[in-house]
Amino acid sequence: MASLRANRGVLAAHWLDGDRFARFCAEERKVQSSVSGIPVDNEAFEQTRRRDRHVCLMLRRGSECYRTACVQMKNESGDVVGFYATPETKEELIQREELVWISDDFALDPTKNGGDIRVVLPPIGTDIIGEAEGARDVILMSPSPSTDWELRIMFGMDSSRAFSTAVLSYNEIRSSDIVRGLP
Repeated sequence: MASLRANRGVLAAHWLDGDRFARFCAEERKVQSSVSGIPVDNEAFEQTRRRDRHVCLMLRRGSECYRTACVQMKNESGDVVGFYATPETKEELIQREELVWISDDFALDPTKNGGDIRVVLPPIGTDIIGEAEGARDVILMSPSPSTDWELRIMFGMDSSRAFSTAVLSYNEIRSSDIVRGLP
């Protein structure tokens, strides 16, 4: 936990376990569709639930903890139809003439349209902690707005938009894993 709190993008870190984790799960399970009514496939939440440990992070806006996109749109075939453009990928993506930009950082690829579309919330890759801290299979998820609010209340944080919440989840590396040669 000390290494998390020492990260310059992290304002606060709190264990999310027991009743707190149950409250988090109950709120996040309510997310069934987007504001526009498009069905939501919350892959990040499903993978978070399968991890051993969970930490609620309060992150500075623009934190470097996020390395991958946190929202996608996919068609029935699983093709990515819409996606968030990270600062690292945006320059290259702007050159693609087939893309339709619906905001400064979200593009649609009309060549991949077809069938029903769903919003997909994938787990976010991060290297904020790792094996040196006894963690493997580390992921971040960005909670829904209602879960964000619940986490802020749970940990006594204000409603300021100067920071965002995220849930860091990982599997613990146990001594028995090391003896068996597992990472």
